[in-house]
Amino acid sequence: MNDLKRTKTERKRPFAVLCMASILSILLAGCWPDASAVTPPTPPPKDPNVVRVTTDNLHQIGIVNVELVAFPNLKQAIGQIAFNEDASTVVQTPFSGRVTRVLVKIGDDIKLGDPLFEIDSPEVVQAQTDLIAALHGVDKAKSALIAAQRQAERASRLIKDKAVSQREADQALNDQAAAESDFKTAEGTLTFARNRLRVIIGRDQAEVDRLENTRVVNPLITINSPINGTIIGRKVGPGQYVRADVADPLYSIADLTTMWLKANVPEIDAPLIRVGQEIEVRVLPCLNVSSRHTSLRLVLRPMPRRVVSWSAPKFQTRIAH
Repeated sequence: MNDLKRTKTERKRPFAVLCMASILSILLAGCWPDASAVTPPTPPPKDPNVVRVTTDNLHQIGIVNVELVAFPNLKQAIGQIAFNEDASTVVQTPFSGRVTRVLVKIGDDIKLGDPLFEIDSPEVVQAQTDLIAALHGVDKAKSALIAAQRQAERASRLIKDKAVSQREADQALNDQAAAESDFKTAEGTLTFARNRLRVIIGRDQAEVDRLENTRVVNPLITINSPINGTIIGRKVGPGQYVRADVADPLYSIADLTTMWLKANVPEIDAPLIRVGQEIEVRVLPCLNVSSRHTSLRLVLRPMPRRVVSWSAPKFQTRIAH
């Protein structure tokens, strides 16, 4: 019996010790100040009118006077420098024939009227042959008119002496009138042949005069430059046969003193573009060019929807190259 009570007492002893430890922990938590949980301090409220700067940021800050500044509405766009289409043109051959000589190459600066290349063209030969034939026609008509005038004068003298009949005298006058008409027709044909050779073929007056004096055909025709500028493209070589009915240009010429800037502006920014606005063009990584919109042309591209803006900043020729 005593052993049974001793066993029960030993079983209750750990439980009692555990209860006493729990009560002691609760008392210490409530009474001992160091044992309580640490509460973080509440930060002071932020003032929106106060800017706090750390010591590390002081060397990056300067003190200036506060003033009103208009912030520009800057827009960026990718573009390309292009030739001024108002000062550039292409050269095509007006005649079919074989190129005998090419006189300029890409990059050459030329003036209005400078020769570009020569062509041996049958059309040029035919035009000169027509002029020579017109000259022979005028000479023949002039000779016939002189003979008719002499015959009419002779018949007029003889009719007074009644040496010829009135019928023969009238016939001489009719022959003179026909010869005068033929002579005027021959002169008109000669004028047409001269104008065709000078205007359509492109021969100058000196070449026309040489042909009339020597009557020797020159089969070569020189194609000259229509504007001042620089050769930017060439698609012709010596010995090449060119045709007048082919639209492919043989030479491309542009004036490089003024270039165009074609910028691909998003459609949403198109209303913001105005003539006279200042633009800054980054041509090279280390080269910026400032200019203004001198002209503006808008073209809407469907895919992707972009607005192409043309402006005409004046670049130096070395930059344009």
